[in-house]
Amino acid sequence: MVIENDDAQRAAVEEVFQNAGYSTISFENGKRALDHLVTTGNRLPDLIVLDLDLPIVGGWEFLEIVKSYARLSQIPVIVTGGEPPMILAKDQRVHQAFIAKPLSASALLDTAEKLVGKP
Repeated sequence: MVIENDDAQRAAVEEVFQNAGYSTISFENGKRALDHLVTTGNRLPDLIVLDLDLPIVGGWEFLEIVKSYARLSQIPVIVTGGEPPMILAKDQRVHQAFIAKPLSASALLDTAEKLVGKP
């Protein structure tokens, strides 16, 4: 699952994962992604790639809500955004990895493979 408000960035991240053999679903804001996760009866995503700078429901709020659901709390999360010191000010237990923007395909795929394996 890719959650990114920038259309071009979201499409680029999806393309990286799809070209590597992963299935993807994407959302432009945290609220739509949460609505999907909470109400879906379908299979949950194996991984979430989350931009912190989101409209409506921001990245940190999204993480707090996801981690409050037992069903969702085990999904690994790769956080993307600004510099790591911003991340250090928050509780790092809610995500498994951080990748600073601009994102690289190799960083995304290497991190995903460490967290969930190859597709």
